[in-house]
Amino acid sequence: MIKFASLRVETIGHLILNTIRFFSEKKYNYLIIVSNPDKIINRFVYDFLKKNYQNKKIIFLENKIISDLIEIFYKVQKRLKFLSIFYANLRWIHHDFPRIEYGSPYRFYDSFLRNKKKFIFQKKYEKIFQHWKKTNKINGKFVCIFGRDNGYYNEKYKEPRNFKFSNYKKLINKLIKLNYTVIRMSRKNNENFYLKNKKYIDFNNIIKNEGIQNIELIEFMLFKKCEFIVGSTSGIHAYASLFDKFFFYVNNFPAGRIPYFKNCLFINKKYKKLKKIVPYNKIDRDILLSENYSIIKKKDIPWWIIIKMKFIIW
Repeated sequence: MIKFASLRVETIGHLILNTIRFFSEKKYNYLIIVSNPDKIINRFVYDFLKKNYQNKKIIFLENKIISDLIEIFYKVQKRLKFLSIFYANLRWIHHDFPRIEYGSPYRFYDSFLRNKKKFIFQKKYEKIFQHWKKTNKINGKFVCIFGRDNGYYNEKYKEPRNFKFSNYKKLINKLIKLNYTVIRMSRKNNENFYLKNKKYIDFNNIIKNEGIQNIELIEFMLFKKCEFIVGSTSGIHAYASLFDKFFFYVNNFPAGRIPYFKNCLFINKKYKKLKKIVPYNKIDRDILLSENYSIIKKKDIPWWIIIKMKFIIW
């Protein structure tokens, strides 16, 4: 039987994680996956996943009209259950088995990475990346670091996943002293952070000031080749899953979630209520996994407190 699906291509996190999760858990004889080409957030990553998962029985197509029709069909088959035999829930797989009782419309505590396939990488990626590294004088060990702020989506409200990248300053200096090159990843950052040191590089500034060919490929290879990743709750951390990288997870949010990464050290975000820190075991059960600010606010807990990063592990 042929099933149809659409892929969540609008964000890098869902593009990577939904695809890996789906193919780690589901097996179908024949599957046609259709995406809207105008909405593909990262063409390089999309093509990489497509090359690794497509075969004679699994076909990836890019067509706006068909993609829209499948989205309509998704809503119809939710009402007319007999039609669901023709639909594979790839796009919304992160909503399967939601943890509503803990305040989340999403699923958590997955073990899908244990079944992740071994990806094939083309040698030409390496050649392009090594040339770029040489041009930008990146020698030896390097670390990728990122922090979510309100610049990417131009957010006008307090988003609990956001914090100041400058909170990383002590850590960055420590890593540089340990002879790492530290590369700030992510694009459209709202906070400019400057550090006068040749071993600190802002990838976004290179893109803006100098221009760069193969931006998506270089970003991909930086995450693949780095020693480890430091970051927060943001879709870009999906690269840690893609490459099984050690991930030092800062401001893990929501605090009720244990990160699903294979190799991860994490620090939870602190919660405050009436200017006092709330112990994790005192947080209301029905918001332990909630990322919805409007729901959280009803509990009178403001979420803008940032953890104090002392980084004692180094």
